[in-house]
Amino acid sequence: MKGLDGPPRALRKSWNRWTGSLSAVALLLAVTLVIPPAAAYGASAGGSAPVAQAERDRLAREFSAVLSLREASDSMCLSVMLDDELIFESRSRTSLIPASLMKVAVASAALEIIPPDEVYSTEVFARADALEAVADGVLKGDVYLIGQGDPVLSTPRFVSSFREPVAYTDITKLADYVFAALSAHDVTRIEGRLVGDESWFPHKQRDYTQEFLSGGTDPVWKRSYVTSNNAGPLSALLLNGGYRSYTPMPSGQGPRGNARAAVPAQHAASVFDDLLEARGMVITRTPVAGMAPAPGERATLGAVESPPMSEILARMLTYSDNTIAEMVLKEIGRRTGGSDRASAVAGVQDLLRRQLGPLAAGLVIADGSGLSYSNRLTCAAVAGLLTQAGPGSPVVEGLSVAGEVGTLRTCAPARLGGGDDQLNVVRAKTGTLNDVTALAGTTVAANGETITFAMIVNEPAIILLGRCNRLRRTLLNAAANYTYGPAPAGLPVHAGDHAALVALFDSTGGDAWFNAWGWKTAAPLNRWHGVATDPEGRVTGIDLSGPFGNGLTGSIPGEVGRLSELVRLDFSGNDLCVPRSIVESLPSTGVGICAGFVDTTGSSHAAALEALAGRGILDRTECAANRICPNAAIERWAMAVWLVRAIDGRDPPAVSRSSFDDVGADEWWMPYVERLAELRITKGCDTEPLRFCPDEPVSRAQTASFLVRALDLESAAPAGFGDTGGSTHEAAIDSLAAAGVTVGCQTDPPLYCPAQAVTRAQMARFLARSLGLG
Repeated sequence: MKGLDGPPRALRKSWNRWTGSLSAVALLLAVTLVIPPAAAYGASAGGSAPVAQAERDRLAREFSAVLSLREASDSMCLSVMLDDELIFESRSRTSLIPASLMKVAVASAALEIIPPDEVYSTEVFARADALEAVADGVLKGDVYLIGQGDPVLSTPRFVSSFREPVAYTDITKLADYVFAALSAHDVTRIEGRLVGDESWFPHKQRDYTQEFLSGGTDPVWKRSYVTSNNAGPLSALLLNGGYRSYTPMPSGQGPRGNARAAVPAQHAASVFDDLLEARGMVITRTPVAGMAPAPGERATLGAVESPPMSEILARMLTYSDNTIAEMVLKEIGRRTGGSDRASAVAGVQDLLRRQLGPLAAGLVIADGSGLSYSNRLTCAAVAGLLTQAGPGSPVVEGLSVAGEVGTLRTCAPARLGGGDDQLNVVRAKTGTLNDVTALAGTTVAANGETITFAMIVNEPAIILLGRCNRLRRTLLNAAANYTYGPAPAGLPVHAGDHAALVALFDSTGGDAWFNAWGWKTAAPLNRWHGVATDPEGRVTGIDLSGPFGNGLTGSIPGEVGRLSELVRLDFSGNDLCVPRSIVESLPSTGVGICAGFVDTTGSSHAAALEALAGRGILDRTECAANRICPNAAIERWAMAVWLVRAIDGRDPPAVSRSSFDDVGADEWWMPYVERLAELRITKGCDTEPLRFCPDEPVSRAQTASFLVRALDLESAAPAGFGDTGGSTHEAAIDSLAAAGVTVGCQTDPPLYCPAQAVTRAQMARFLARSLGLG
């Protein structure tokens, strides 16, 4: 795996206060199994309870009602926290079979040693000597597809079979890169094999049906877990979850109808072989699983990176993906002692013991997914991990949202009693086995208080209650309906500071923020996610950074520049910019300065140019200082720079030479031209010799073809332009119009003006529309 550039992980919330308070609770557990609501937080036996205490009593009663249900069991635990305070528990230190709550433990352990922005890499190599000896278009030797444990490497077709979009690594992009690299070496035929290498995990355990715990007689996994495809076959080179064929999720058959690959590495190599052949490469021999040569003997042909670990863990938690969980477990093991199951679970247990301290008592880990009946967790441990992670963390953000997405998509909370207060959004992880139902989650109330809960129930055949059973609904309803909490007290609210934060939320797409915990509520400002205040309640810091981002867009409003006590500001990881007018009044922000070209005033395309400039797409392509020359025809080299930055979201790696005769090695934009060719968006302007014509203008017709290739737009019906008939770019123009990127140059009659040169302003508008920026 490789790390992306980005800010360091945020420091975790202090854990000492919670474990310290629970040490006293542990003494009570020796006498009683259930802590009454008032006693849970030290209320006196006599006298009238304060308002806040009465409301906490009510919250505890609504959660504890689950114990009185007919479906409740003697083998059941419950733990409920309000912020860092335990307000109710029943048998919370009893070790029970957790089912998929084990994934919360694995995600927490993974993030102790794997940064959330780290990515997996899948790479392709040839032997360096074979690549140097290419003659007459023939590469004599094998090509190696090397896996490094990416659990979400997939084809788009496989991912489209899911009910909802999921994060994945697109292997077809890797095929594009490799085909381009081979073509650059004039290779049209490979007299060799595609070899799939899975040696990243040297222990080739496909499943755990033949694994046993020390001293145990039952296998870690039942054989039915394999025959029912509860998890795919495990391998460091795993494609499409290890399935060679599959059925769409909505079919009702689910993974049971999938066919497992007997040798996942060979299956991946076979699919990759087909992808290269579909692009025109001839490969003479049958794909196999095997070992790549030593690193010093390899020549790189391409690599593809996965989504960051935070997104992979979110997919695992949201959809309770067992295969991802086991693959993450193996990666943890590879870093802590060994990728085999026994070594990996030992590594996870050590990490969790350090995280949980006394709350780790009774912990037994047999696998990563929770399929094993040998796993043991306590409600106190699960609630502890969620409380330690806290709102906005990758673990909490990755949980299913009740009534919206994931395993709780069809289990929405219901309103209890009257009132029209908005219900709290509840994020939670389910756990289900034949004899287990479990639920653990968290929510942030309107007053800023965080509720965390965990329940595990072990009872024969309890799966028959269904996924949205009364036990789970009772907890979800209790959490979602906590709208009656005490009004925030303590810090004074400064109207100007409050208004500045509201302006920031409203002007940067706050409703879509990934971590919008507490914002625009009645909570004190220092309870709004990422906001720090001094003892007088004045805002001193705003940290909305993070490798998993917060989704802010646009520019920072001027009101933020009037926060008089602000000393720390960090928006890195967001699609924001700082207006020049307030740069001097702000500390370092972690984002760039908004564009302010002096020659775009009055231009109908000014907003598009500024939007692209704010994202760094136009950097170094200005025609003069603070000028973009919007009405000048865009040169092909500048078009290459803009397109590559828009497509890849970053600058390309350096290259030593150009494949085009008229692109000099000393031109700073040469890598962009090469990347554009690698993506097969351009083939140059002439073939004998191969030239790019970097200083020539780009016509509107050519622009259509460039954008259609870049955006991979589908063919469309004729757009009805009266001047595109017979043009080699006609189909691309029709596709661009159907996608809403262009409306032509004239509407009555409709014309496209295909031969007309595209100005820099027009190209900016094309790109802005393509990127959804207006």
